[in-house]
Amino acid sequence: DRELRQMDGDARLSFPPDLDYTTIGGLSSEMRERLAAARPVNFAAAQRISGVPPAALVALLAHLRVAA
Repeated sequence: DRELRQMDGDARLSFPPDLDYTTIGGLSSEMRERLAAARPVNFAAAQRISGVPPAALVALLAHLRVAA
């Protein structure tokens, strides 16, 4: 629950245009494909992608926090 509340605060977190979703641990192949196809520009856009579960969003956010 805490992670999901933090995600709301990170909604404007921008994604690098060359983000390689295959390097993000914790994402299934299907989630990597969905994210790569949608190429969201920020975390809010990633949250709106149909079929992307909260666990995948947490993995994505964790990766972006480490990279920053």
